[in-house]
Amino acid sequence: MKRTTLHAALALALLAPAAAFAQHFETVDNIPWPTLGRFPAYPPESPRPTEVYVRAGVLRDNNIFRFADGINRRNLLGDSDTPSDEVLRVGAGIRHEFLVTGRQRLRLAASGDQYSYHRNTVLNHVNYGLRGEWLWEVTNDLSGAVGYERRHRLADLAQLQRPIKDMITEDHAFVNGAYRLGPSVRLRGAVDGGKAVRDDAAFNARNSHTTSVLGGVDYVTTLNNAFGVELRQTNANYPTPEAIGSLVLVDNEFTEREIAAVTTIVAGPQITGTARLGHTTRTFRQFPERNFSGTTWRGTLLWTPLQKTAFEFSLYHEPRSIIDIAAGSVVVNGASFGPRWAPTEKLVFYALVVRERQQFQGDAAQIVLGTPQQDEVIRTTRFGAGWEPRRFIELSTGIEHGTRVSNVFLRDYTYTAVMANAQFKF
Repeated sequence: MKRTTLHAALALALLAPAAAFAQHFETVDNIPWPTLGRFPAYPPESPRPTEVYVRAGVLRDNNIFRFADGINRRNLLGDSDTPSDEVLRVGAGIRHEFLVTGRQRLRLAASGDQYSYHRNTVLNHVNYGLRGEWLWEVTNDLSGAVGYERRHRLADLAQLQRPIKDMITEDHAFVNGAYRLGPSVRLRGAVDGGKAVRDDAAFNARNSHTTSVLGGVDYVTTLNNAFGVELRQTNANYPTPEAIGSLVLVDNEFTEREIAAVTTIVAGPQITGTARLGHTTRTFRQFPERNFSGTTWRGTLLWTPLQKTAFEFSLYHEPRSIIDIAAGSVVVNGASFGPRWAPTEKLVFYALVVRERQQFQGDAAQIVLGTPQQDEVIRTTRFGAGWEPRRFIELSTGIEHGTRVSNVFLRDYTYTAVMANAQFKF
């Protein structure tokens, strides 16, 4: 059951963006419904072979393009200098899982959403996600997954700060496996390949191809505590050189290597967590001044002191490549805190507070033009509530407030967004 639940979560994760974008509905999409097993008081539902949903939501954002105070909005928006907008979302999705033969299972998932803007109709678009995954097993000791996923979405308006419709298509193929070597030792391996492409030719330098290889070994106790070490190497290629100024073309290709200690802790029914602590080096093909080498970490702790209440804490420090932000790497140092409470099986409340510092350490322009390193602090606070008046009917509402403080002129912003969503499952 645990494996089934885990893979279901991974499949459904495709349906929600990985980052908080101005045009999306993360606050209501991430409601921790009691039926998902997020609270000890309410056992999780067994996943059905086929699940279909339809949904509709509305969002109002008072600063949809994340403008800074003092910016000349009329020059950017034409006849209207109003930075707010209302977004209507209508969508549907399906997930299907079936037994192929023996222990081999196949899982398929697809989703699509139409986003319609009240004022900035040029941004109207369709987001979609696809995922196919074969869950394979050979004896009780060897298992894994092979799969492919695609996501098509609008670029983050907080980075564009313009009424530009720039769609991003991300493809990801993967194969992974784990072998139980005796009662306590587990060997792991994985190979991943990814491609990210932006429609707007002005951002072609951010298009990337990546390949990653991972190997690890763990010691697993009878209580499912695990302690191990893993090695990972990632190669990233950017087919289009980045133009810096009028004369310099930069190759943003890099190789990243990491060795890390990893652990999963089950300290009784009330405390569980995962953590990784390692050393990461990222070496760029050009301009070694922007290389990264240092200690990286990521940890998450879930504390459920009461049957209907839980608290989640996360800390992380790592380099990332984010196609919405830049062609090079961004060193992200962040923390989050998320309490949640479900007084009944049909009613749930949650909050999330996130603080991230993003340092554009891999930006080639800093070296070529001698500009200061871009350094930004982003804070986001969310409050959400969900109600399930009847089986498979989910009504949710939320509010999100965020700020960005940057050392780059006119990159600061403040915004507040409110949203509501209705979802029906079949």
